[in-house]
Amino acid sequence: MPDLATKLAAQRDSEICVMCGFCCDGTLFDRASARRDSAESLVNIGLSITAMRAGKGAAFRLPCPHFEGKCSIYTSWRPHVCGAFRCRLLRDVDSGKHTTAEAAALVLRARTLREFVLADVGAISASVWGVDKSAGSLVNRLREILILLVRPEARQLRNKYGHQAANIFTLARILSQEFCLGEPTAGKTTMKAE
Repeated sequence: MPDLATKLAAQRDSEICVMCGFCCDGTLFDRASARRDSAESLVNIGLSITAMRAGKGAAFRLPCPHFEGKCSIYTSWRPHVCGAFRCRLLRDVDSGKHTTAEAAALVLRARTLREFVLADVGAISASVWGVDKSAGSLVNRLREILILLVRPEARQLRNKYGHQAANIFTLARILSQEFCLGEPTAGKTTMKAE
């Protein structure tokens, strides 16, 4: 039977996770590893399988269709990774680097910035690549946009979206430093439970 400290930590983590959702909504990852779950189980709850590798199991596409501002199947069966994944923010709360209140403030700041820049991120993607690259994680799209904005030939892009550059940079920094478990890399990003 869990002791009181374990119960309080689980409740605190749950509150932070429900408030955040970045691991579910495509902000941090574009897919999740589900090596402990069968592909059939994933398909049965409406998840889109993106990969099946021998010995590594399945992966499913993010954003999760069950994320509606928060997880809509939180108390039902869900893939193992959904309950086991612990972002850097949760780990930092556990280690005492952040208090629960500080973690909540970081989530709120990141969510606010995310909503503020999201439309322009889509428009920049569409103007540069011809489509909104919404298939990739937001943190990777932010990094790609920042790289583009500093190029000398991107003057027209800077003139149109330069007002968002500081917000895009700040959001990318917060997500990378406070939520990601390592530096995001180009290409696909996968949520994995350790």
